[in-house]
Amino acid sequence: MQKERNLSLDLFRTIWLLCIVLAHVNPPDFLFQIRNFDVPFMVIISGYLYANLDMKKSDENFWSYVKKRFIRLILPVWIFLSLFFWYFWWLSHFTWMIFPFSFREILGSFLLWDGIWYVWIIRIFFIIALIWPISVKLLNKSKHKYKLLIFLYLAYELLWYLFSKSNIDWNSKEFLRESIFYVIPYLLLFFYGRMISRTKKIWVEIIAYLTFAIIVAWEIYSYNQTWNIMNIQAYKYPPRFFYLVYAIFMSSMIFLYIEEFKNIKNKKALKFIKFFGSSTMWIYLWHIPVVYYFQNNFTDTYYLTKYIIVLFIASLITFIQQTLFIFFTKKIKSVQKQKFIKSVFLS
Repeated sequence: MQKERNLSLDLFRTIWLLCIVLAHVNPPDFLFQIRNFDVPFMVIISGYLYANLDMKKSDENFWSYVKKRFIRLILPVWIFLSLFFWYFWWLSHFTWMIFPFSFREILGSFLLWDGIWYVWIIRIFFIIALIWPISVKLLNKSKHKYKLLIFLYLAYELLWYLFSKSNIDWNSKEFLRESIFYVIPYLLLFFYGRMISRTKKIWVEIIAYLTFAIIVAWEIYSYNQTWNIMNIQAYKYPPRFFYLVYAIFMSSMIFLYIEEFKNIKNKKALKFIKFFGSSTMWIYLWHIPVVYYFQNNFTDTYYLTKYIIVLFIASLITFIQQTLFIFFTKKIKSVQKQKFIKSVFLS
């Protein structure tokens, strides 16, 4: 499949952003289940995007690459979290409000471990970004790449089964669950995205049909046994078979039919897609305080109302931020500083 960059990539990111924000405004269960492919989809997009990156460039060693990933992924989150917690600290000192976060929650947030929870996906993206160059090199040395990946997945499922039945203490179990048992399945999804960029469309179609058949068969079996459809969310933490199959199916369908949306002529729609697609990090970060506000106030607000308000406010703050930093960047003569500001505040 020929790799498209501009509009396709912006469309992919826009779909991810719209889905993941929807998950945080308490939509009806059927919508919550349908959008359950969002995080895996972004990992697959990353694999699709990184597929042609050449880590053998003489002007960029591994540590230079790590620094770039840190600046682009971790630093914006730390800046946001500093503002987020400072705001609530300020409120607690100048209003009647009690500071709602413990030291552990703050530390967990900065470590991208638990804390305010919404930033855990950044941990996944960062870890995958760190280990993929080494993983690709190791995989390329194998003559049986796909067999190796299938074996790794089966080993992961077996390991998870044994792990879930073990008597390991809670802290150790939680650490392993949040690290190894998240990294392996998302790394495999990353390699699926890489495969999409380098394979013929027919193979993506076959995988889409196969995963759809598995989903239908599994749902029929589940309904016959329990009189309920399968709960996809139940297989998410950590990602397991049904969740992964559903994510691969939905992601494959998007990749197959994205061509239908590439001939958009409406200039406003194009601007909307370009803005969302190029600003996913900060729109996602700025949606957190708005969602947090709704979770603690006006909890009965209709989900579509919340959805529109959250997207609007997060997008507006991001737009203002970009406008200010673009203006500020023009006054800076250093090209290196300009690149730094763009990486941190304009993505």
